Amino acid sequence: KKAKDAKSGRLLGYVESGFTSAIIGFGETGREALKFLYEFGSFVGKDKEKVPFQCHIFDDNAAEEAGELKRKISFPNASEVHFTSCKVESERFWEGLGKTINEMNYIVVCLGDDQANLKIATEIAEFALRNGRDLKDNFIIAFCQREFSILDKETIEKANRTFGNCLRPFGMMKDIWTQNVISAN
Repeated sequence: KKAKDAKSGRLLGYVESGFTSAIIGFGETGREALKFLYEFGSFVGKDKEKVPFQCHIFDDNAAEEAGELKRKISFPNASEVHFTSCKVESERFWEGLGKTINEMNYIVVCLGDDQANLKIATEIAEFALRNGRDLKDNFIIAFCQREFSILDKETIEKANRTFGNCLRPFGMMKDIWTQNVISAN
């Protein structure tokens, strides 16, 4: 949204809701994703204050990870990050995700296995759709994929046609290790 600032007369951009996210798997990639989401989700509301940020982390070792994270990283508000220790695809996982799926803006799936990431990402999209989430409205499921097979690529394309282009792979080795060299003479 945009509004005119009363003092300066400039147009200011703002958001009308908070930023709610989830990270599925909290290894090295999950930790980096949290840093990215925390910064990426720092939006300003109409009152020029930071809107609420929430990140729900689901991992087998979430309790241990929570303690380690609190020692290493200080968030201005520790209640912004919620840890749930559970197996992915367990009843507790789906219940936890179900509590906030309709408010979710961004989900990162990074379990350390490309096939598992793709599977869980598509299952989350289907779960969100069944629970009434509009998948075309500010909803992204980013999932780590180091390499694509032809079947993976076709699966993602078909899933995006079904789920409104909310599935976004990241971390392709060919993209990470590609560089452009510019030289003269």
